[in-house]
Amino acid sequence: MSDKTELAGLPVADLVELTRGFYFLFWGVLVFVLALLETLVRSVGQPFSVLLLIVGGVGALGGAYRLAQVRSLGPFWRMWTRNLLVVTGAVDYLSLFFLMWRQLPANGYLLVHALVFFEMVIVLFGLLCPPVWQLTRAAGRPQLAGQCVWFGVAGGLLLVPAGLLIARLLVAATQQGRDPLGVLQLWLVSIPHWLTLGLLLPVALLLSLLWTAKDLALEALRAKPVPASQ
Repeated sequence: MSDKTELAGLPVADLVELTRGFYFLFWGVLVFVLALLETLVRSVGQPFSVLLLIVGGVGALGGAYRLAQVRSLGPFWRMWTRNLLVVTGAVDYLSLFFLMWRQLPANGYLLVHALVFFEMVIVLFGLLCPPVWQLTRAAGRPQLAGQCVWFGVAGGLLLVPAGLLIARLLVAATQQGRDPLGVLQLWLVSIPHWLTLGLLLPVALLLSLLWTAKDLALEALRAKPVPASQ
């Protein structure tokens, strides 16, 4: 990476926050997604999956908070990282209602919160793209920035319709007096494996970009000269 890039000129403290922020975001989102899938497909809730869901959400929130502390990347960065922080906090809050709805799936009040939770998770995936896009541009990697745009568009085209379909499925099951969670689980196990992988692919690509952004920030940090000892 050239020393003339904007990223290389950032203060050491900001590069540390960027490295830690993307690191926590990567692992937090990964653990959160895996725990969410485990919680959805199992007929009986597992305490360990619930714990992982909470830990992953808190980890992602910590990563978003660290990114929001960086001020040297300009107003665009501050706006999007602030939005990311708010939405991550909302997902963590709504995950509690999702867990309660999982125990009482016929409860309409909890169902509404669960539906909002699913849609906010999709919004969270979308908000991961702008900070990564700006950081890759600041690092002088326009090709990676272009990949981020394409991954974000592909994720939206796949995940938004899937989220709307799940919402319709749950609402219809509730109106018919059926168990909405059972209907959702039956639908999840009945769809083709290639379709499941296709829906998870945008998430995997976004996670790879988070890890790449972490590596770029860490590379710039390591390139900083070590202060001379007194």
